Amino acid sequence: MRRRVVEDKLRAESIRYTQSCCRTTTYKYTDQIDIGREPGNWVCAYWLEEVEIEFDGPSDSSPKDPDDTLKNIHLQQRSGPCL
Repeated sequence: MRRRVVEDKLRAESIRYTQSCCRTTTYKYTDQIDIGREPGNWVCAYWLEEVEIEFDGPSDSSPKDPDDTLKNIHLQQRSGPCL
C-alpha cells in the first residue's frame, strides 16, 4: 500500500497523525498516531502509547514520497518526562 493511500485513509477517518524523520534505518518519515498514555512511576511522569507506520522506498526519493510503500506497523511505547 502506498503512503498516499494510507494518509488519505487516515484523513478520511479524521485520525490525527504526526510525522517524524529518521526513527528507522530507512531515513523515511514515519507516521505516528497517539493512542493513549500509561501512568508513570517514580522515574518517569508517563508513557506515551502510539502506533508507528513505517514506509520504505528508493533511497534517492523524498523522505515523504507519496509513492513510498507501507513496510511495517509497530506499537511503540515512549517515555514522557523522566528524572
